[in-house]
Amino acid sequence: MAEYILDRNIPNNVPVEVIVTIPKNTPEYIRKTVYRRLQMSTDRNARVLLQENRDTRAALDIAQQMEMASTRLLRRVSSEAETVVPLIVRWRQEIVKLNDIAKETCEAAEMEYRMPRTLMNAEELEEARKGDKERREKRNKANKVQKKKEKEEEEKENK
Repeated sequence: MAEYILDRNIPNNVPVEVIVTIPKNTPEYIRKTVYRRLQMSTDRNARVLLQENRDTRAALDIAQQMEMASTRLLRRVSSEAETVVPLIVRWRQEIVKLNDIAKETCEAAEMEYRMPRTLMNAEELEEARKGDKERREKRNKANKVQKKKEKEEEEKENK
């Protein structure tokens, strides 16, 4: 089981249930943090990201603070619109700039860049959905071929 958890690839067989043990000698505040993160990871709006460099960590820390602040500000937007709206507009502009930098970085690394759906216009969104559908169909076809090969090999072994 430990190998399964440490493996970063998507496994072929996903267990129905996973039991996590937090060692007893772990300080209580860390135990609470680990437990809360496990709870949060099951939320449908949650994302789990590895922070393998300092810039990613900084960007995620900023995004987390901005998420909390914008949620709080949007609750009172009617009373303080002249202060809140320009901040939200500026935040959006900076996100678009960050998107452009990420795209250029991916090109330099010779990897595909997928623009966040929330930054796409209707035309781009429709094209992205078609691309997703094509990728899913291709992946499903490959999975069927793989399962067929495995079944044939199993039948050969049983004979």
